[in-house]
Amino acid sequence: MIDKAIAKLNAEMQKEPDNRYLEILGHYAIDRCDQALAGKITGGKTLKGAMAAVVKLTPEQVTALCASFDQVYPVNFNCPGQISVSGLSSQMPAFSAAVKEAGGRALPLKVKGAFHSPFMEEAAKAFGDVLDQVQFQPATIPLYSDRTAQPYTQDAAGLLSSQICNPVQWETLVRNLIASGVDTFIEIGPGKTLTNMIRKIDAGVKTYCVAELPVVLEEVAPC
Repeated sequence: MIDKAIAKLNAEMQKEPDNRYLEILGHYAIDRCDQALAGKITGGKTLKGAMAAVVKLTPEQVTALCASFDQVYPVNFNCPGQISVSGLSSQMPAFSAAVKEAGGRALPLKVKGAFHSPFMEEAAKAFGDVLDQVQFQPATIPLYSDRTAQPYTQDAAGLLSSQICNPVQWETLVRNLIASGVDTFIEIGPGKTLTNMIRKIDAGVKTYCVAELPVVLEEVAPC
């Protein structure tokens, strides 16, 4: 479905994406890949760990709160006022209480593991072993890593595997894209999760999702 949406958009625009038009794969697709890989590594068993979205606190506050627990980690720096954490399931209730005491809220996420944290190191290693067999070609457009928030370097395989067990620097990535000249973001995938995040990061850029495809074509085709 995602591939078809991208192909249709490119065909209608009669161009490939550049720094004026950027294709963004939604968290839905990325999370499904992570979960599928984790499920394969664990034989389909439920992973120990849980996730929560922390709102109304700064990154510094969330990082400090996580540091007071030995197995709770800040893992998704999404946008101002929203950071996701992963942690041992047994520690999450106490962490949520600490967040509330600090003036924030911890909203449990419906996922099957503590993604983008040390709990995923086994999956990251397994994915790295697979990528060792893959021959990467030079990128034809800038492609940013959510591990570094910078364009992929020659070590694409290392970044792809390490991002499974390390934090997602989404807010910084978006700000770096904007600083490089990107002014239009199109979310490919169901819902508007990333679109809403980008609007909170910078309300001055154009944001669309695939559900708004007719509007997208009308707006960006003249570019």
